Amino acid sequence: MFLIDGQKVTIGGGEFTMPPLNVKLLKQFQGDLDTLTNPEAVKELGVTGFALKAIPVIHANLKRNYPDMTLDELEDRLPVSDVAEVVRAMFRVSGFEGGRHPLEVPESVQVQASPSTGKPSSGNS
Repeated sequence: MFLIDGQKVTIGGGEFTMPPLNVKLLKQFQGDLDTLTNPEAVKELGVTGFALKAIPVIHANLKRNYPDMTLDELEDRLPVSDVAEVVRAMFRVSGFEGGRHPLEVPESVQVQASPSTGKPSSGNS
């Protein structure tokens, strides 16, 4: 199978080649990409909202190299704690400086286990 050149990303223990976003996906996901690159909007979304906005974009882009990958498979494999890094990798391979859109994916989108529950918590949600 021919793969579009891109950046290697690890998702759920497997290595995948993340291709650059193309114009079709930029048009299709313009609103979501604008939100994902707006630090204030990302703070409002919190970790859950960020992941829910990002996963369909990640999936559509990965399908360019892995046409049989289902959204359900990606959601099952991708840990919430890795979503922001996969988004940064997608931007990096797409030519955005420093792996970020000029409006930036904030470094503040980090998931840490809550000491009391052990469940993901960002402090933003």
